Amino acid sequence: MATLAHLTPETRALAQHDDARRIAYLAEDRWIDYPRAREALQELERLLRSPERTRMPGLLIHGESNIGKSMIIQKFLRTHPSGEFNARTGLLQVDILAVEMPPAPQERRFYGQLLMALNAPYRPSDRLANVEQTALALLHKIGPRMIVVDEVHNLLAGSAREQRAALNLLKFLSNQLRCAVVVVGTRDAGRPLTWQRSWMHVSTAVCEQHRSWLTPVTLGEMRNVRNERGLTELAQRVFDRETPPTSEFDGLIDSAVWLQRLVREPQSVDPPWGAVRPDVRQQMVNVVARMLVSENMNELVGSRGSDATHGGWSADGGNWDMQTFSMEDHLGDATLLTFPRRLSTRQLLFGLIGNFLRYSPAERAMNSVRPSQLKLMIDKMPLSMGAWPLPAIAWISPKAAEFVRASRALRERHKISPAYFRAYAAMLQEFLASDSTT
Repeated sequence: MATLAHLTPETRALAQHDDARRIAYLAEDRWIDYPRAREALQELERLLRSPERTRMPGLLIHGESNIGKSMIIQKFLRTHPSGEFNARTGLLQVDILAVEMPPAPQERRFYGQLLMALNAPYRPSDRLANVEQTALALLHKIGPRMIVVDEVHNLLAGSAREQRAALNLLKFLSNQLRCAVVVVGTRDAGRPLTWQRSWMHVSTAVCEQHRSWLTPVTLGEMRNVRNERGLTELAQRVFDRETPPTSEFDGLIDSAVWLQRLVREPQSVDPPWGAVRPDVRQQMVNVVARMLVSENMNELVGSRGSDATHGGWSADGGNWDMQTFSMEDHLGDATLLTFPRRLSTRQLLFGLIGNFLRYSPAERAMNSVRPSQLKLMIDKMPLSMGAWPLPAIAWISPKAAEFVRASRALRERHKISPAYFRAYAAMLQEFLASDSTT
């Protein structure tokens, strides 16, 4: 038998075992040092030694699956094992607390992960307040210097509200415990959490970077996308088959971009009518959409002829099939928006809505709100629109603002009574009979 002198004593002993044992040994996890991993370990060491301060530092480690992110964390944990168990307090000294983000990013489940990592009793049926109180009390007693959360990309499985709540929870723990927080996940964890939702939002009609209309893509084409390269190739195929829009629609691109930001990222837009509640902003968009697709659409938009098209839109009204979409805004709150089903029709409508809302009644190209549109605004949404701030109503129609101001004065004078309703009906008839424009 060979002496195997070239092997270390430990490996030499393993080489004497049978094939099954040696194959099993080769399949075990094993640390292999490399420069990038050393950098990550050094950064983790720096964070662990950071002194307590008001805002503790944090770290995000992200990359493709199966490239060794979790192995780096395991190596770091082996270097800093848990301390001794204190029989008097019943607590284990833990400098680094490592948990995994649950598949569904719910606060109660995450607190449950923390309790299980501390070997503390936990009942999934407990109320969130009880679980939170127990976890925080134990964590304050133990005083970990670092919390490591693996598989943080599981956040993307939750709604925008759940994602924001989970991120707020991590920040809350860092502030409360004065410890560093390290999160580890795939490349999706390194992108803004709203990325996957923003391009699927019903208001997305224009590429802001290239100032060009988006082209519809079939589900069959999307199913074949497996990675970023596939998405790039799909985008190139769509670009190759795209027909350039007319200059008339090009003029609406900036307005469509403005509307996208107003609906998706209202915090980045300073609306000319002033600050309003999110529900009022949604209702303003819906009211203008209703006006533009009403029976007087051709007069509002202008006569374009049956051959005026953009991505399948035609002026004959055949594609103006409306649908109410339930979407989440930037805060995760549900909002209802009524738009055409077809993307190409929505693109035209978004451009027109943006053009209407960006400019004052005196500036906008479509500068008339006739009695039929006024009745649509007042008749269809009497409760919601009547509660808007007057500047918001006046921005859409000064005539409607005048009507609402007068109706509020009537209500103040007559309260809710038969006299109020009679006066209101007479005033409405007088307003609708007027031929004045805004």
